[in-house]
Amino acid sequence: MMLTRTFISIATLLSVIPSSATPPALVTVVTVCEVMADLAVFNGKTIAIAGRWSGSDEGAWLSEEQCDKKLQTNGFTWPNTLWLQYHPSAPSRVDGKRLTDTSSINAKIRAVVARTT
Repeated sequence: MMLTRTFISIATLLSVIPSSATPPALVTVVTVCEVMADLAVFNGKTIAIAGRWSGSDEGAWLSEEQCDKKLQTNGFTWPNTLWLQYHPSAPSRVDGKRLTDTSSINAKIRAVVARTT
């Protein structure tokens, strides 16, 4: 059974945060489309990603359906999907600290909903 919902995920793209690391005061909020449009910009940065969450017994993903720019490598067009994976060295909670501002989150969620059915 697959579950889907609009969701914000705090993620470190293509890198690992050591468990002793302190998250930045405010994390940039981006959409799946923004990440897929330019992976290099977000490489190694802690970001909050807005996307449609889907999960099954095979894993969990964040996605968007209608991105303006598609990620292509060697003639292959990738789906607008990010696979989520928990890393044991990542912080398991943020102790009630605010990592993003509400207006940024709301704007990104509205953008995801407009592009995703």
